[in-house]
Amino acid sequence: MDVRFIGKKSQQSGVLFDLTDSSVVLAPIQDLKPLVNALVRQHGGTLPPIDSLMSALPLRVYRYVDISRLTLQRRGRAGKGFLLGAGLGVILGFIQGGDTSGFIRFPASFYAIAYGVILSGVGLIIGSVNVESVNIREQSVATEVPKRFQRFTIVEQFKQASLYTP
Repeated sequence: MDVRFIGKKSQQSGVLFDLTDSSVVLAPIQDLKPLVNALVRQHGGTLPPIDSLMSALPLRVYRYVDISRLTLQRRGRAGKGFLLGAGLGVILGFIQGGDTSGFIRFPASFYAIAYGVILSGVGLIIGSVNVESVNIREQSVATEVPKRFQRFTIVEQFKQASLYTP
């Protein structure tokens, strides 16, 4: 998630950890995975309670009143768009089939590859530009952010997966 502040051109980036009624909590992007893996090893292969996790991670808290724009970029969106476009192109190429008449005849596999290449590029572009954003000029950050981004927080994903006990 990228956080832009009111009146400043700089932005902060991090992994969306939690949302409260008045703030967004980000974990650092760098060294997050090794740190969480170390915590899991310390707790016998399970995740520690969220309170312990919060005290072990160097979390940063940003208040909604200071934020002008939040942008959530989900990992793997471009790759999924690429694969979806390539798969759809191959299917469409085989549905169209090969040429049965004409001077130059192309088999169905030619069309499958051609459409796959073309549509994979389209899917890649669509997947990479597909981000979720909340702009303070257009929406209220305090009401839009929890509603739209809560399911992407680490805390919510832990709750959904039942990976820890409170």
